[in-house]
Amino acid sequence: ELMQKLTELGTDADAILDLGEVDFIDSSGLRTIVTSHQQFEEAQSQLVLKNPSESVQRLLEITGLLEHLHLA
Repeated sequence: ELMQKLTELGTDADAILDLGEVDFIDSSGLRTIVTSHQQFEEAQSQLVLKNPSESVQRLLEITGLLEHLHLA
């Protein structure tokens, strides 16, 4: 569902994905975020992750993605 929404949104402009109420991201969710991030980068735009919980931020640290993704 997230991938569909992000695809519908398009990559012509920056987008903010508010993760404030997300406590857990599985591998499918992580893959969706990474794939969308790459699509935005290719379009010279940014997908910005906003308000990641401590557990989500820790997941991004552990996977090495924290330094590659845009966080606000």
